[in-house]
Amino acid sequence: MHIQHVEQSHNQVSWQVNTQLLPMLIGISVALIVSVTLLALLPNPNTLRWILLTGVILSTLAATFYLVITTPLSEEGLVKRTPEGGTVQREQRFLLKDKRVLLAAPLAEVTAFGVEERTFEQTGGRLITLARLWIHLTREEESVAEYLTGWLAPEAIQELAASSAKAARRPLNA
Repeated sequence: MHIQHVEQSHNQVSWQVNTQLLPMLIGISVALIVSVTLLALLPNPNTLRWILLTGVILSTLAATFYLVITTPLSEEGLVKRTPEGGTVQREQRFLLKDKRVLLAAPLAEVTAFGVEERTFEQTGGRLITLARLWIHLTREEESVAEYLTGWLAPEAIQELAASSAKAARRPLNA
């Protein structure tokens, strides 16, 4: 996933994170066509071949349906300061469903921004460091931390955190 700053000004920051859903669907479609073609061209026309062909088609369609339902096309965020107050929001857009709002809060409830970094181990023992942006909200005497992004490259998140804190005129906790 790659983060892209859509708009950045002295009182507004918006960003978009695009997932790799469409390339995954294209890859699944190509794999389905190749496997069906290979199974259809086998020289032995028996029942086992048709069972395999049906199994490949059904499992591929099930995996495709699962990906389309659970994976968002994009995730968008906005930090906007206005004379009346402002807003902070995060939403996801899906292929077959309407957008889903994950967070919508007035800027008056935001007390600080922060970045959380963590090291993850990938296959083969390779370590990778990722970060995510969070905010502290104060709602009815209760302090709550909410995430504005998923796990992404630390450099991009640091830049987004600095510009969001500057636009909202809130502190950035390191």
